[in-house]
Formats: sequence, structure tokens, C-alpha cells
Amino acid sequence: MAWGTRHVSSVAVLAACATVVMMYVKFPIVPGAPFLKYDPSDAITLLAALWWGPASGVAAVALKDLLLWLLRDGNPLGPLADAIAAGTFVACTAAVYRRLQPS
Repeated sequence: MAWGTRHVSSVAVLAACATVVMMYVKFPIVPGAPFLKYDPSDAITLLAALWWGPASGVAAVALKDLLLWLLRDGNPLGPLADAIAAGTFVACTAAVYRRLQPS
């Protein structure tokens, strides 16, 4: 499938929205452990995967983490770990969703 202008711009906009959410919206999971936080940015990249396919979702995750690394972190290990975890989640979920769609 060829990626048209609308496709690429949609993935880029969703990745930018996910980057903003990842940078500013975090919820503590356990009050006793303040370092454990949930960030809902993967839900936005999951939308890209469900709308456009697993490759688009992984591209949105990669772009989100690249932007996060360039804008905030000096250490690439955090965004790399998030890219592996979120990319696997998004790709598997979108592939199963596509597989279970009635034809």
C-alpha cells in the first residue's frame, strides 16, 4: 500500500499529539512509588495503527519517541525501551484487529 499525503500527515499529527501527551500527561499508578506513572500516549498511536495499519502505528511510535528523545531526554535508552514496548503493543494489537475484521 502506498503512503499518500493524507496518510503521512495523519500519522505525523497523531505522533505529535502523542508526544505532547507523553511529555505533559502522566498519572501515578501506586502512591507509594512515584516513579511508576502511566502515560496515555500509546492510545493515540494505537489509533494510527487501527486506522492505517500496523506499519503506520509503529511509525507513529518511532516518531513519537524520536521527538521525545530530541526534545527532552539526553539518554536514548528510555525512548528506545518505550519504542520497543509500545511498538510491539501497537503492531500486535493492530495485526490481530486486522485479522479479525470480517472481509
